Amino acid sequence: MNDEVIQTELNRRSFLLTAGGLCVTLGMGVFPAGCAQSPTPSSPTLPALPYKEDALEPAISRKTMEFHYGRHHKAYVDKTAELVKGTSLAGVSFLEIMKQTVSAPDKIALFNNAAQAWNHDFFWNSLTPGGGGKPEGEMAALVENHLDLTRTSRRNSPTRRSPSSGAAGHGSSSTETSLRW
Repeated sequence: MNDEVIQTELNRRSFLLTAGGLCVTLGMGVFPAGCAQSPTPSSPTLPALPYKEDALEPAISRKTMEFHYGRHHKAYVDKTAELVKGTSLAGVSFLEIMKQTVSAPDKIALFNNAAQAWNHDFFWNSLTPGGGGKPEGEMAALVENHLDLTRTSRRNSPTRRSPSSGAAGHGSSSTETSLRW
């Protein structure tokens, strides 16, 4: 498989997952200026986006933003607020909730919801309309290394028969498709 084919298989979703993972990793202190820092709200509330819902088009559509921010992210915020209501954690930041519940087995749902709310906020603040340009320096090397590993993985991945080739992957058809990650 050549690099051109591999690059076209890198869709928006896999790019966003890769970019989000890099931002989370880099935002944890490896590169202080690598990605945006999530603001710390004083209580579990849905922070406003730092841009309009259609500002990331065409990479991320307004409809996707309305759903992912307005419903999905909001659900984590609302559940966190519900779980802290009337407790000593009411009125504190998502980060503080995470710190205080990370090791509490009876607070797993609260930790997970607060962590997801914080993670989504961090993600939104790591994006910028029009993009931030091509990475440079150490960040560029990390991205390129990750893409090289992905290309190598895909080149060496096993193939599987397409569903049309017969029951349980057996049959006379020799049609095979690459295993996609």
